Order: sequence, then structure tokens, then C-alpha cells
Amino acid sequence: MSAGDIIKSINPILEATWTKKQLHKGKWFEIQSSWTPNIIQTIVSQYKDAGWRVARHAELTQKCTRIFLVIAHPKYYESVR
Repeated sequence: MSAGDIIKSINPILEATWTKKQLHKGKWFEIQSSWTPNIIQTIVSQYKDAGWRVARHAELTQKCTRIFLVIAHPKYYESVR
């Protein structure tokens, strides 16, 4: 899967209605093991260049580590600055 394919699958989720919790914490997308570091960096750069706030978060459990891209709504953060 290319960065463009992943972005096309993320965009409809970002364009959908945001809950209050999502406005506060962002929308979380689990990074898949098939995503190379280059693909992840391309995705992060594309969204940051478009004005979105993007972070990576890790969730550690006894069984595994899950890594997420967290994309925060740009208009929400403009209003709370």
C-alpha cells in the first residue's frame, strides 16, 4: 500500500463529523507493520503541510507495542491557541 492509498483511506475519516473527544484528543490511526518509515514520513509531511497537527503515539502492552498516528483537527487548535 502506498502513502497515497493510505491518505485516501484516512481522508474520509478526517472529513467525517468529529466528536468532542476527537476534537480534544485527535483521531487515531494504527500504523500497520507494512508501512515503511518512508511511507509514514510522507503521510506525516502531507498532513502537516496541509495544516493538520500530527503526532505519533505508542501503546505498550505485555503482548505487543502498537503505534498510532494521531491527527488533530487544525481549526480546533487554531481556536484554542
